[in-house]
Amino acid sequence: MTKLTIFLFLSICFSSSYSWAYKTHGDFVECLSHKIMNSNSSQIIHTPKNSSYSTIYNSFSDHNLRITSNFKPSIIFTPINESQIQVAIHCSKIHDLQIRIQSGGHDYEGLSYISDTPFVVIDLRNLRLISIDTENKTAWIQAGATLGEVYYIIA
Repeated sequence: MTKLTIFLFLSICFSSSYSWAYKTHGDFVECLSHKIMNSNSSQIIHTPKNSSYSTIYNSFSDHNLRITSNFKPSIIFTPINESQIQVAIHCSKIHDLQIRIQSGGHDYEGLSYISDTPFVVIDLRNLRLISIDTENKTAWIQAGATLGEVYYIIA
């Protein structure tokens, strides 16, 4: 094989994988936008094209120092209710994208930031309700709540 043949072969491989990834991600965003009703999807679906993406992405490293340059989600999704999480899971299965969860900071193993394939982060920062029932000695804590918020409410 000549150098030109190898170059053309590699160019075709990389460009087709790039267009496949873009199509998959675009289709995922379209699926998510279409299925989420009564909300402004631009406020909860963040892609590298949105200015909000880098703000949210940078906030991840504030909470966990394990984040490396390999951590670059294709999409960051910040749902405002539980039913939107179901939609994201449904759309990710259809479009073959892995999901990683960003909760309130209790991912001590750093698994939310590791993936060898394209992935979507479902960031639960908007789901942080903490409800304490002292009479029954129970608590309901949504996954987006930080440990500091939990400790403060319990105290």
